[in-house]
Order: sequence, then structure tokens, then C-alpha cells
Amino acid sequence: MSDAEHHDARATDLRERALARLAHDDACEQDEGAGPPTEVERARALHELRVHQIELEMQNDELRHAQLALEASRQRWFELYDLAPVGYLTVSEGGLILQSNLAAAELLGQPRAALVNRPLSAFIEPDDLNGYFALHAGLLDASQPQTCELRLLDLPPGQRWVQLTASAAAPGAGTERQWRVVLQDVTDRRQAEAAQAALAVAEKINRTRSEFLSRVSHEFRTPLNAVIGFTHLLLRNGDLALPDKERQQLQHVHDAGQHLVQMVTDLLDISRAATGRLALRIGDVDALGVLSDAIRDVTAQAQAASVTITLDAHGASKVGVRADPTRLRQVFQNLLSNAVKFNRLGGQVALRLERSDTLWQVHIIDTGMGMTPGQQAALFQPFNRLGREATGIEGTGLGLVIARDLVQEMGGRLTMHSEPGRGSEFTVELVASDAEQRHLQHPRAEAAAASGAHAAGRVLCVEDDQASRQLIHNILEQRPDIDLEIVGTGAAAIAAARRHWPRLLLLDLRLPDMAGLDVLKVLRQLNPHLPLRCLVISVEWAPEDVERSRAAGAHGHLAKPIDSVKFLSVVDRLLDQDALPPQAEHPPATPADPAPDRTDQR
Repeated sequence: MSDAEHHDARATDLRERALARLAHDDACEQDEGAGPPTEVERARALHELRVHQIELEMQNDELRHAQLALEASRQRWFELYDLAPVGYLTVSEGGLILQSNLAAAELLGQPRAALVNRPLSAFIEPDDLNGYFALHAGLLDASQPQTCELRLLDLPPGQRWVQLTASAAAPGAGTERQWRVVLQDVTDRRQAEAAQAALAVAEKINRTRSEFLSRVSHEFRTPLNAVIGFTHLLLRNGDLALPDKERQQLQHVHDAGQHLVQMVTDLLDISRAATGRLALRIGDVDALGVLSDAIRDVTAQAQAASVTITLDAHGASKVGVRADPTRLRQVFQNLLSNAVKFNRLGGQVALRLERSDTLWQVHIIDTGMGMTPGQQAALFQPFNRLGREATGIEGTGLGLVIARDLVQEMGGRLTMHSEPGRGSEFTVELVASDAEQRHLQHPRAEAAAASGAHAAGRVLCVEDDQASRQLIHNILEQRPDIDLEIVGTGAAAIAAARRHWPRLLLLDLRLPDMAGLDVLKVLRQLNPHLPLRCLVISVEWAPEDVERSRAAGAHGHLAKPIDSVKFLSVVDRLLDQDALPPQAEHPPATPADPAPDRTDQR
């Protein structure tokens, strides 16, 4: 019976009893022969009736307020329990569901009425039942709430994760113990954790791969320094009368070494791009100057193929863009080399610069073999040479992928258009710079080797690889006024500098006893007032390696394998009496020497 019905029954009973009592009093008065009530008695009786009436009205108001409060309490219970965002269950000691709210019924995938007296274990993934039963057993022995995470039976199975928290409910008189169970959906968190764990594994794999490729690159560059360096010296030696056949064979060895260096370097760049470690130094750069340097880099290749390169800068003397100058030159080198390599004999490469709103566009148009739509669709797939391997033209299938990634990292875009048999057009879009022209960076290409008139003085070379030591010795033999000493350890370099202070330090970053830059630091502390120029020669060539050399006070950074012409040019400049202030504590570093020229397929 509800509270309202109970109240109505009680009021009816009171009325009947009052009527009976009134009839009894009237009968008694008639038996006693009493006279009619006086006015005073009537007034008193009327007053009492009015008091009783007010009391009843007040009681009725109290009952109405109590009823409204009861209804509000029921509504709050409905909102807090039935409409709660988490599932609530009342479970018997034996594990049967006695009551559930709407959220619990939704999680379990059944109407509430269908859940009553069903075991909660019937809705749990079989592989997670052990955890549930362990929690159930813990409730019997502990007074604290017990928590576990498990999967519910769902479609697809095993995809719905919930956090189950159970605690003992206050037992009623003569009833068995019951548990209050809270079910909270944690699927999103579990999936995020799984995705994060998978990402961590992928990042670890990428780091391991990058470290492996970096180690491979370093290990390859040291022996290739000897292969490329010595073959280059032999090919440039005018006093060595090699027959044409032997000279051609030697050229093949040199070219194969360069190709191997390029492939290893490209692989390392691809790996760094995948792991977000492709470091760039973005600044205001003269793109026209960088493009002119790239043209000079491929001039010999173009002349050998009888390909003409033309440049239309629309009257601009400088083109300011936001870019990394070293990486931008690498992009231009790759695109120009491809335009020459895949051109026809006697073909043309037209370069055109255009300004569009906030962008500069560099168009590279060739008259080569062009590409089909199918080849264009696969253009930026690593190692995909689009069938060019059948032409006998060398390539790795990585150059364009790296060029696209570099342009994107610099905030630009690389696009292309091609027609089979009519050629291709690649467009590099770069963000225009607002800097004044005199503030634009343009690390010019090293000039050809100097005459050697200033290449004099003491040079200390710190190099532990025997073949590299011999190569440096042979190259510097072309400068008879240089007093060269070569040592293999950092300690030996410090001792040699104590005996005879060098004007130029040729420094390898990897030494058997200490880091190369630590040698430079010790020497600068040893004689802080004596001038010392430093040229780093290392297998470590990435921008961050160059930046470390620059910060340590090096005047230049050349990557192995050594280009003998560039090496002599830098040595001549650093030994020039007027090249640097005599006691510069933090001399400016020369531009980083990037990886060997990148040539690739489309």
C-alpha cells in the first residue's frame, strides 16, 4: 500500500470513530434530560471546531509537502541511478543480478527486466573470468571495495572494456549479503593506451632502424673515403699516363663508390624523415643564388649529355624564401640531375621563377621521356624506379621522395606534370620571405682550388683510419709549403700541439680515445690567445653534426668521402693570412658540406 493510500484509510477510520463518538454523546445527553446548550457552550464548541479545522488544514499542507518531497526524492533517485552515465548493479552474494540501472543494461546489452536473476559472469569474456572470480572472492575477505578491468561479451567480441568496482551493501534483516557494483566504460582509454603502445613500438623500431642505418652509413663512408678519394686522385693525376681502358675502369670504380654513398645517404634521410629527426635550419634564403649553385653542380653532367640549361628569373637579382639553404640546394640538385639524366640527347632544361601571392614558384621543365599516368601515380614511392631500371640509368628510387619531404618540411610543396614523350615539369613552391635582400642567406659553393700561393703553414691532422690518413697526405702533397703532421689519437694531437702549434687543425669527430670536439676544446684552453683554424672531416654530416662543430668553434665541416678539389679549396682559404681574424674566438663556420650530390630517378 502506498503512503497516500495509507493516509486516506487512516482519515476514513478517524472519521468513523468521531461519528460514533458523537452519536454516543448525543444519546447520553438525551438520557440525562439535559437542556439545550447555552450560548457560551455553543461559542466554546464552535471555537474548538474551528481550531480542529485549522489543525486539519495544517496537517493536510504538511502531507502535501511531504508528498511533493517524496516525489522529488524519487525523481532525484531516478536521475542519479537510472540515468547515471555509469552502470549500477545490485548483485547477490551468489553473483546474480538483482537490480540494474539503464546504463548497466546498455553495457550488458539486455533490457533491465531480462537481467534479473542472471549471473553477472554470463556477460564477461571467458578469458577475463578469472579476474572477476578473484574480485568476487576478495569481497568475501575484505571490507574495502575491489576493482578490476575486464571485457564484456560484445560484437565484435573483446572490444568493450569496463572497470568493475564492487563493494558490500548494508545487509537487511534476514537477507543474504549483497554487492553494489559499478560498471564504467573504459574502452576509449584502453584503445588509446593500445594505440600509444603500438606507436611506441613503431617509434622504437624506427629509432633502431635509423640508428642501424646511421651506423651503416658511418661504417660505409670510411672505406668509401679511400675508394673514392684515391680513384679521384688517380683520375686527376696528369702525370699518370693511364691507357683509356684502365682510366675507364677506374672511372667505373669511382662512380660506383659515389653511387653507394648516395644510396646509403638517401636511406638515412628517409629514415630520419620517418622518425621526425630530419633537422632543418629554416631562415631567409636567396633561392636564386642556391639555384645557380645547383646549376653549376650539374653543369658537367649536362655538358656530357649535350643538354642545355636556361634560367629565366624575370629580372630578379635575389629571390627571398623561407628554407634551409643546404637542404634547398639538395632539392634543386636532385630535380636538375633528373631533368638532365632522363632527357634526350641534345635536349633542354628550362628554369623559370614566378611570384604568386606569398609564394615563390621554381619551375623545372625538361624535354625528356615523360611519364605515363600510372608512373606518375607511383612517383613518390620509395625504391620504385618506374621501370627506369631497364634503361641502364643509375638510381635508387629515393631522391624524389626525399626532395618532396624536404620541401614539405620547409613549408612548401613539390608538384609535377608530365606527358609521355614530351617531358616533365616539376614545380617547387616555397614561402616567400619578407627580409630585405641584403639579409638573405646564400652560402655560395666553394670556388675551384686556389693556386696554392697562400697554402702554407703547419697543419695538424687527427685521423685514426690509416687509409684516410694516407689520402689526406696524398692530397696535401699538392701544397709543398704545407708542413703536415698526422696523428691517430686525441692525446697524440694535444702532445703534438704542445711541441709545435698548428695554424690549421684537420679533425675527425670519431677518435679511439676521446671525442674530436673535446680535442679542439682542450687546444683552445691550452693556448687561448694563439690563432687556430679548425676543419672537421667526418663521416658524421647531418645538420645537427655540423651545428655541433660550429658551436665548438670549427671553421668548416666536410663530409667523408672527401672531394679533393673542395678540400684543397677550403684548406687554401683557411690558411690564407687574410681569411680570418688572427685571434677569432668564435670564428664563423663554413656552410655544411651535404651528402654527395643526389641524383635519382623519377
